[in-house]
Amino acid sequence: AAVTSTAPPYNPETDSFVTGPLRLELRPLVGRIPPSLHGQDDESQKDGHESSILTTFWDIFHNVSPADVRGHFLLLPTISEKRNWRPQAFTKSDCHDVVHLAGSIQEPGSLCLGFNSIGAAASQNHIHLHGWPCPPVP
Repeated sequence: AAVTSTAPPYNPETDSFVTGPLRLELRPLVGRIPPSLHGQDDESQKDGHESSILTTFWDIFHNVSPADVRGHFLLLPTISEKRNWRPQAFTKSDCHDVVHLAGSIQEPGSLCLGFNSIGAAASQNHIHLHGWPCPPVP
């Protein structure tokens, strides 16, 4: 099969995150990262407008095929919102959120976040990231 940089059309009928025996609604939710209202600049607080750091909730699940024995997680925009049922392709909002998520990791450098697109061997055509402990296993 040819490798392209364009993801195939998203199809919820074949997306194992939302259908089938391994769908995420059947798995325990490890955590949910809400759009936070912390970290606002003084200007947004002065005018009475609250702005979120993230653009959506991000859900965290264990990966059913872990690549690291210490833990391997999937992070994805919450699938409870159908607008997040979409292909494995980054939007401007996803990039914004991931920069903030990566910047919030404590201790810095203790967790790796990764994104693999369809052209880079992603096994799921549904927007998601991988997270695992860092540094890698020796």
